[in-house]
Amino acid sequence: MKTILGIVTGCLMLCISVTLAAAEFTTVDSGICNAVENHRAVGLGEVFPADVGKLFCFTRIVGPYHAERPQQVEHVWYYKDAERARISLPIRSSNWGTYSSKIIQPHEVGDWRVELLDGNGEVAAVFQFFVREATAAAE
Repeated sequence: MKTILGIVTGCLMLCISVTLAAAEFTTVDSGICNAVENHRAVGLGEVFPADVGKLFCFTRIVGPYHAERPQQVEHVWYYKDAERARISLPIRSSNWGTYSSKIIQPHEVGDWRVELLDGNGEVAAVFQFFVREATAAAE
């Protein structure tokens, strides 16, 4: 009986720690940017011109890491509340930078967001940005 109780308790502790590990991470130096260079976001911003071409969602995850089981997060890109892309990204250390990118078409002006989903599929962070119409060159 003690053996069974010990196994059940151990399983519960493992399940609880797995759930907490996914929810305990934080993001730093993260957001929407023009480029990623040397593992850093370049040109972080919230408003971009329609002719930007490509944008990146850079995320640095800091928190518990368990090498014995695969860990990942997802970037889900939305344009005007319509899902446009879903990218799974592995986490390989307790301080891990990762990113996804999306080509922005010139006609895709308006509200955008990228939701960061933790290992349980829960929203851990939201990065909102706006794509504005390109302005005509001054004469």
